[in-house]
Amino acid sequence: MSLPPRSRKRFIKLACLATVAVVALTAFALRDVARELWYIHLLDSADGWRQRDAIEALGEMRSQRAIPHLIELVRVGADGDEIFVDDAWWGQSAMIPIALARIGPEAIQAVVELLDDDDPDVQFASLNLIAELGPAAADALPALIRYLQSERALIWDDVLPRDWLWTSAVETLTSLGPIAVEAVPAVVDSLERVEDSYEVKDFLEQFPRRSDN
Repeated sequence: MSLPPRSRKRFIKLACLATVAVVALTAFALRDVARELWYIHLLDSADGWRQRDAIEALGEMRSQRAIPHLIELVRVGADGDEIFVDDAWWGQSAMIPIALARIGPEAIQAVVELLDDDDPDVQFASLNLIAELGPAAADALPALIRYLQSERALIWDDVLPRDWLWTSAVETLTSLGPIAVEAVPAVVDSLERVEDSYEVKDFLEQFPRRSDN
């Protein structure tokens, strides 16, 4: 059964409008993907300002694709390589935790996983990032507790104290806020393995009742 001429024209018009809408939406989506990929590319830029702007933009876009690239910047920086090529205002490195926090839990989990890295400098970079994230990284608490109880937190170093990573982890716990009370037993149980420090005292003074139990 064929449509009347008037209905046929209306149907064709609606079909054309729908096609135009789909094409427009696809174009917008592709534009956003292209923009995201361009900013990811700029993470390797020799221009520090462009690099900083790329980090900021990817955070605002909540770019899941950017997570491994941002984490790689952390790894390279931990190895002492010069990834940030000039002194842009606020510094590119300061923008990374802000971007990761905006991207969300997946990005924060990627930071936490760096605690399992064999390189102590990468572990230290992870601790610093978690501390910068603060309460936004509350989900890192179980991993930090496991880290405190592991041998990775106690390493031999020719210059730094054996417990420098362990102490840094305690300091990182302080940045998480009240939820860090759950880590008090792990800290207390590990005190025999480490030297006394102001970081530990500062942490335990926040939760005196729990630490006295």
